[in-house]
Amino acid sequence: MAFFGSILGIYAYNIVFSLSQVILAKIMGLYLIRFALFGTEWTKSSTKGKVEKHKGKFTFFPSLIYSKPQISKSEDTRYGFSCMAVTTVIVMIPCVIYLFICKGGLFARQNLFVTFIVFGAMYMTICMPVLTALKMGNKSNRHARDLYAASLDKLWHGSFADIEVYPDVANDPKVNTTYRVIHMNMCISKALYTRDFDRLHEYMRSLDTMLRGPGGYSTFVAYTGCYYHLIFYSSYINRNRENATKFYNIIKERLEPDKDANGRRVLAYYYLYVLNNVNRAKEYIAQAEEALESRNADMYTEGEFLLDQMYIDEIKTNIEKVENPAYVDLEQGNPLMDNTNNYTNV
Repeated sequence: MAFFGSILGIYAYNIVFSLSQVILAKIMGLYLIRFALFGTEWTKSSTKGKVEKHKGKFTFFPSLIYSKPQISKSEDTRYGFSCMAVTTVIVMIPCVIYLFICKGGLFARQNLFVTFIVFGAMYMTICMPVLTALKMGNKSNRHARDLYAASLDKLWHGSFADIEVYPDVANDPKVNTTYRVIHMNMCISKALYTRDFDRLHEYMRSLDTMLRGPGGYSTFVAYTGCYYHLIFYSSYINRNRENATKFYNIIKERLEPDKDANGRRVLAYYYLYVLNNVNRAKEYIAQAEEALESRNADMYTEGEFLLDQMYIDEIKTNIEKVENPAYVDLEQGNPLMDNTNNYTNV
């Protein structure tokens, strides 16, 4: 009875917190990017802002992520702490009232279930601010976040060649894993855009290690883009069908329904270089081009556009070569891209 009461109190806190997020996001002009519950995720695509549903990591509590283009650090912080403050007030008022008006004692049999609901909710109102403060107070995390924000600002109107990347931050164990992955994605994207394949190889090895844990590869939603990089790299840059298939199988339930240009581009390379299916590759690359044309400029940076366009154009050229008998057949195992066939596999 006490256990279930505590769980219900914790769940009640999370419901109130989610409602606070919805209300404050509306007031502050933010929009929902991701909602997850019970193993299902709804994410907002950069293609016309379309909402897409797919399977994800099981979550017992609702998880919502709100944001908006080029959101400032102060605005993002204000939104997070405002949600927590509003939730604390809404939850604590009835809890405190109950503690004062409870008749017969808090631990009387007839009150035990409600008492532990209150205790569960109060526990969350104390723990969540403390944990958040500890996380945000971490100097390494603040530094990583500030560097990422500066790079992102440049990407809205420039290319990946214009930004500084920080592999030392991505490989720093003191930094929160999510921030590390974000920085590693930046490093990889710049290496792809500038065709710096030596550095790219180093980054991919680090990323592979970062995603692997005692229980296997993590499928946390924030790591989706990482697997896209690994599939693309193993399909094309450093061809390894076994690795490409492995990473595809890990993330295919998100990749296959992903209609964004990046997802369609990765599928096109996978189908061309791993499955040798030219027709499906042409189909996916046409969808990638369509996604680029209809992209939501508020959710898709100029840097991302230029990177996707670059490799969309490249695979279209390579497909023309594949369909021309004068060029090497894919089955011979020779990539149709320079400087990519002498690397050790990830």
